[in-house]
Amino acid sequence: MTQKEYYDFFLTDNSDFPIISTKYGEKTGEWYLTNVYCTSPQYVIGDHAPLRSLLEQIGFRYQGVSPETGSDSYYHNERNIFVYLSHVLLQGNTFYVVSFLEDPGREHTATTNVKQAKELIVVDEGNALNVELADRIDNCLVRLFDVNGAKLYEGYTRNGQLTIPFGDRGVFFVKAEGYTTVKVIR
Repeated sequence: MTQKEYYDFFLTDNSDFPIISTKYGEKTGEWYLTNVYCTSPQYVIGDHAPLRSLLEQIGFRYQGVSPETGSDSYYHNERNIFVYLSHVLLQGNTFYVVSFLEDPGREHTATTNVKQAKELIVVDEGNALNVELADRIDNCLVRLFDVNGAKLYEGYTRNGQLTIPFGDRGVFFVKAEGYTTVKVIR
């Protein structure tokens, strides 16, 4: 029986982890993704965050930054489970998300092509953002997004560099395919 993919959302009584969502597949209707939403960055952000240590203790290996999701990723080889650490903005609140993706049949691996992302350097010059690619690639598409996902600017690099004329205040993300996503707070 084929059905449409769907999410279930659950509210918890734990203020540190108030929301859990699960996603079920289109072909079989079986669970394959769980997202745990954290209110505090201390669990997820930083090399010594408790969650990162716990993942490594139970056999997950750090895989680098996923170019598709722009988030840190871990993989458990024996269990075929990917874990992504990211953040989202829901109704004006920032949540740090821990995503567990079980994919033994590799149905959903199109969104889990994990490889080490290259370094993207962003320097805030006040009225502009100077972007530099570590490997100096020409004609790489660079985009600037706000926290709601709206694209504010896009342009191409020359000699691995691009200046984005931009003086707005807030939280923004600079993305280039195959490079780490950089959060700009000004």
